[in-house]
Amino acid sequence: MAEKVENRSGTVRKVWKCFFLYSFGVFLQYAAYGSLLNLQSSINIIDGLGTYCASIINITAVLFTLFCVPSLLRRFGAKKCFCWCECTYILYTVANMYPTYYTMVPASFLVGIGDSTLWSCMPLLNSYFATKYSAFSGNGQQSKNESRFSGYFYSIVLGAKIPGNIITYIVLYAFNTKSENPVTLYANNITFNVSNEDIISLNDFEHCGANDCQDAVIVRNTLEQYVPANRLSIYILMGILTMLCVMAVVIHFVFIPETGDYGVSRRTSKMQKSDGIDDQKFATEAIIVSDQSYVSFAFTTVKDIGRQVVDFKQILVTLIFIYHGMTYGYITSEITRSYTTCAFGVAMVPVHSVFYGIGGGVVCYLMGKLGKQISRDWFFVIATLTDMSIYIYGLLWSSATFSSHWCLVPMYFLFGGTQGIWMSNGHVVQVNYFRDRLDVACPVWNIYYMLGIAIQFAWSTRLCVRTKIFIQMGVLIMSMIGYVMAETLHRRQLRRNKESEVAVE
Repeated sequence: MAEKVENRSGTVRKVWKCFFLYSFGVFLQYAAYGSLLNLQSSINIIDGLGTYCASIINITAVLFTLFCVPSLLRRFGAKKCFCWCECTYILYTVANMYPTYYTMVPASFLVGIGDSTLWSCMPLLNSYFATKYSAFSGNGQQSKNESRFSGYFYSIVLGAKIPGNIITYIVLYAFNTKSENPVTLYANNITFNVSNEDIISLNDFEHCGANDCQDAVIVRNTLEQYVPANRLSIYILMGILTMLCVMAVVIHFVFIPETGDYGVSRRTSKMQKSDGIDDQKFATEAIIVSDQSYVSFAFTTVKDIGRQVVDFKQILVTLIFIYHGMTYGYITSEITRSYTTCAFGVAMVPVHSVFYGIGGGVVCYLMGKLGKQISRDWFFVIATLTDMSIYIYGLLWSSATFSSHWCLVPMYFLFGGTQGIWMSNGHVVQVNYFRDRLDVACPVWNIYYMLGIAIQFAWSTRLCVRTKIFIQMGVLIMSMIGYVMAETLHRRQLRRNKESEVAVE
């Protein structure tokens, strides 16, 4: 008996070890990729290359999630999909060493495929570890264990922004030297010779903040603010970030266990009836699908997602998810470029981004502690009022009035906090509203979120920041109106269900 207990405790320790090594690998991956994404609108500013490629990433992710991800998971399993798709981050990082449309566009397409697949694998792997822990520890509280593992995991992912941006700052700052002689700047395979004296006279910062309209003449005249003068700093930074990505792939290849068919299922009513499979059993057990049924499975998945998209409650809450994605894109492309880089130089982007990560981590921790006492409605109210305040501050901000870079820290910190609220509450809303069809509800959330990011990056170089702020405010107000209507409808349905149960009893 004692030997059996000892074996069980050893297995539990092995589960924890594999889980934290898997989480550490994701930590390394997003420390590299997350900090690099923050710089795209700055270091690749010429012709809007950085934001254009970021838009390609998210559009590709939307389409790939819709049509291909479920079939890949069924065919190859979570581990193989996870490890192979991580390699796309390596290619994307290397492409940034020589940023042209010929290198960045293909790399962006590939990393979009990788990103969509990874974000689909992560919940499955978290649930797998939680299930193993529940089975071997004797703790049968599966839902609480899944919340526990997911909480640990996403805290680690959010924490990755801090060291990633610190590394970026050290590299860019250490090589951010200015000389009295003309400076040779390289961007998008174009060479510019600009003297520091000319840059200082031309860069009066009136075009920064809400006034940034991405005027091509102004961008070229102030290019040193965006692109490090010493190209060596870019090579060193990309080399370090590539090394982090490679380490992540190795860790995951060695320590992520084979999950088999765990979490892989189909929702096809015709096949359930023909095979005589019970609905509840069908929803919880994995089914091995033959090669001949892949096309049919993909078609059925698309049909189920289509039905989910036109669901009335889904339509009402859709703008919340799109707004969340648009806001993340706004922070990554506009705040980093138009406020931080334009006024204080690209070396300050990672410094400010650290506070974004801290804000998100703090708020997620508080939500975990206070989630049982405070309704999600109040969290939405807090996030709405906070975001509105940030937008107003962004409209009023100017580098002449707020000359210290510390004046931008509250903007990053508060945006990090509200992003945590939108993500956590968005998940809760989707799960509570569509608990009977999570296999399509969760991908729909991911599709709308990535679509919002793609929209923001797509018009990044076409609209002035002031216009984007007003669009953000309008979408935020409309999303909250939709949520109030959806919540009212949902509560009425719950009351009717309870009344029906009482009548039956």
